[in-house]
Amino acid sequence: MGESALLTTRDLEVRFTTSRPPALTGANLDLSADSATWFLGPNGSGKSTLALACAGLVPGVVPAERLGSVRLDGEDPATLPPRERVRRVGLILQDPEAQLAAPSVRSELALILENQGVSAEEIDLAVGEVVEELGIAHLADRRVHRLSGGEKQLVAIAAFAVRPPKVLFLDEPGAYLDHENRRRLYRFLGTLRRSRHSSTLILVEHRTDGLPEPDHVVTLSEGTVAEVAAAGQIAPKAWGSSFPTLPRRRSTSSPVVRLEKLSFSWSRAAETAPLLKEIDLELRPGEVTVIQGANGSGKTTLLRLIAGARKPTSGRIVRSESGRRAYMPQNPEHLFVSYTVWSELEEASSYGNRWRGELAAEAAPEVLAQRFGLEDLLEANPFELSTGQKRRVNMAIAAAVGATVALLDEPTFGLDAPGVCELIHLVERLRDEGATTLLVTHDSSFAAAVADRLLTIHDGALHEESTVG
Repeated sequence: MGESALLTTRDLEVRFTTSRPPALTGANLDLSADSATWFLGPNGSGKSTLALACAGLVPGVVPAERLGSVRLDGEDPATLPPRERVRRVGLILQDPEAQLAAPSVRSELALILENQGVSAEEIDLAVGEVVEELGIAHLADRRVHRLSGGEKQLVAIAAFAVRPPKVLFLDEPGAYLDHENRRRLYRFLGTLRRSRHSSTLILVEHRTDGLPEPDHVVTLSEGTVAEVAAAGQIAPKAWGSSFPTLPRRRSTSSPVVRLEKLSFSWSRAAETAPLLKEIDLELRPGEVTVIQGANGSGKTTLLRLIAGARKPTSGRIVRSESGRRAYMPQNPEHLFVSYTVWSELEEASSYGNRWRGELAAEAAPEVLAQRFGLEDLLEANPFELSTGQKRRVNMAIAAAVGATVALLDEPTFGLDAPGVCELIHLVERLRDEGATTLLVTHDSSFAAAVADRLLTIHDGALHEESTVG
């Protein structure tokens, strides 16, 4: 099998720093052309690292040491010229913003083809076909920076799909997507090889429900390839089946945040439809409020308005003087300012103590590290942690600054099922300590597990669901 394989690795090892064990070691794979493969495993098991190395981004683009070999069509992809590499292999990262370079959606989708010298007529045809097949024709003339996280994810995928390489890696492609867009994406990926001649798809995922049926399943554990199985030999557990459910509570305390007729538009022109329309909302201490809605419905914008990162077009936000807000964005790395976990906790603790006017023992870095299970990671670079570990650092930062209002945007992004269970317990702890918690998520299983109140944004308006779960 090895000689006829399109992609092979032998004794592959990747190390990001000499102070910590390798992120990946002893990986041996043989993946054939015209196949679909799943990379499965818990957070920190090495799935994304394996994808980076196989795509030729390690060493070079990603600063890391690589031992062993990777061969794509008999050549090391890391040594290929960039133009040739993009023809043979592509990697769609967890963070779509890291791969979007053009100002508009249409120009982003045309970029790869323009760099390959394709004619304007062919480009228009290829872009038109992809946006129709993926269901994003309505985004074609939008500005990229005004898209939601899920919309950016679809655009990043479409940019590769206009002319797929021989091997296409997708690292959690459904992470930011609502149910309908995830279903449409998986259907699109399932037909991609047949309709657009893409040879090999490799999907790194935690949620396997609805994914294109694989030919191979590669399971990783603690940086090693634990198992390579054929389709049907592994039956992944249904997503959400292991999540604990918090008992429902409704607070009677005075709200710490109140929205009154809040509206927001990207443009103040009279003909521009507002993204959010006259929203009224009260957030109370000791209560978990969850907001759901389709990609692009305004969920993240609403969080940023409450956090104070944006100003409403009309209406107002009334905040209690005692409330201190912590906004945790979709990408956990956006909160990091240092290169060790200890420095992150120390900086956040110092900031929180300046606000409190006194030293708080519960905000000491060593206490936070123990509370959030970070004792063994204090010297680690937070940017090199697994997504679950990054989320724990985020929560520790929020606790250090003394946040009483926690605003979490897609907090289950990148988490495996045990990581989500851990997050549920952290949310429970925040609630028990009297914090006001507002969550935005597409993960309906997680929403059902934690919500005291479940709200939905539709056509700019906020609606409360009559039941939770």
